[in-house]
Amino acid sequence: MRDSEDYTAKEMTKLSEISKILPFYDICDFDFDPYGYSMNAIDGLAFSTIHVTSEDGFSYASYKAMGFDSHSVDFESLIKRTLSYFKLVKFSVAITYDGEVSTWGYTSDVDGYKYVDVVKQKVPSGGCIVYGCFSIVAAVAYFPNSTKRS
Repeated sequence: MRDSEDYTAKEMTKLSEISKILPFYDICDFDFDPYGYSMNAIDGLAFSTIHVTSEDGFSYASYKAMGFDSHSVDFESLIKRTLSYFKLVKFSVAITYDGEVSTWGYTSDVDGYKYVDVVKQKVPSGGCIVYGCFSIVAAVAYFPNSTKRS
């Protein structure tokens, strides 16, 4: 590791363990100056993107996954793996299904988080979208690069 705090995108992917979210995917990652990280991961028809901006007083993380078979992917497990690396105070999830969907989101709290609002909407081409908002349950939240607690 270097003495400075400047890391390459490959080092960021490895040190943050982001590659463990989708361990079998081919990853193409980028770092941005002064703050920022972006990653694209591909496996067949499924692909994901992660964008992170980490600045003192403001941080943002976005994870998008597309092309997954909504009937065979364990979304709860994927969400838990993603959350274990980002330590978010709140997050939202949108899942598109090509057919009817179970009650996921209406009954699924994710460890340490509770659902605040869930909407299920049918789309004209068939299938539906489930959009859920979750918030951390714990009273103390973790903020990197800050001494503030909420």
